[in-house]
Amino acid sequence: MALIGLVRVSTDKQKTQRQRDALDPICLKVFEEKITGKLNTDDRPALLDALSYIRDGDMSLPPPSSTSNPFAIESTRSPC
Repeated sequence: MALIGLVRVSTDKQKTQRQRDALDPICLKVFEEKITGKLNTDDRPALLDALSYIRDGDMSLPPPSSTSNPFAIESTRSPC
């Protein structure tokens, strides 16, 4: 099992460092996006990349400040 992280902020003016500081030490891979979370999944390339990267049994972590992040899932995907 590996931990996979997703760092997200809504605008280019916001900083991701605090989230990175929390996730980088514990995650095998951290994806980053600077885009609103209100978009459909298909319109969020970093989220799509993260979902494609996850293997069976991996766990994903939302940003620490998030309270309702749909990315907080445990993968049940079959290996390709």
